[in-house]
Amino acid sequence: MEELFLQKKPKEILFYLKNQTSANISEIAVKTNSTYAHSFNLVKELEDLGIIITKKRGRSKVVTLTEKGRELATLLEEFIEVLRSKKTTSRRRKRHESAKKTPISASDRLTKYYENLKKISENIKSGDIDSQKSKIKRVVGRYRQIIKKMRPRDEKGRQLRKAALMEIESILKNLS
Repeated sequence: MEELFLQKKPKEILFYLKNQTSANISEIAVKTNSTYAHSFNLVKELEDLGIIITKKRGRSKVVTLTEKGRELATLLEEFIEVLRSKKTTSRRRKRHESAKKTPISASDRLTKYYENLKKISENIKSGDIDSQKSKIKRVVGRYRQIIKKMRPRDEKGRQLRKAALMEIESILKNLS
C-alpha cells in the first residue's frame, strides 16, 4: 500500500477526486495525464483498498471517494506540505551542519561498506534468504559499483577495497 501512495498518479487521482463529487475513469485519465488502462488499474487497486467506490452508470464507471479516502487525501496533502516546507528542525539542521564539517575518508567509507558486506554474508550463511535474494543481489551490486570507483590513497584503503570486492564475489557466488 505504501508503494501506491508515494507514486505520482495515485496521488493525483486522490487529489482530483477530493475536489470533485464524482468522476468517470476517462475524466480521471485526462486530468492525471495517464492512459485509460492505467487509470482503470489504479482505480481498481484503490477500490480494493476501500479508498474509492465505483458504480456502473450506463457504459461508464463513476468513481467517488469514501470517507477513508477523503481522510487519506487530506493527510497526504498535509504530508506533502511538510515535505515541501523550507523549515528544518534544529536537530536536522545540526546533523546537516556537522556532516558538512567532517568529510569521510575513502578508507572510512570502505570500512563501513566492508562491515555491511560481512553482515550480509553472515545473514546468507545463517538463514533463509530465498525471498530476499533479488534485494541482496541489487544491494551488493550497488556496493560493487561504488567500491570499484573508489581509489583510496593509503595502503589500508587499498587492502579494504580488495577485501570488499572479494567479499562481494563470495556473496554473489553463495547466492547462485
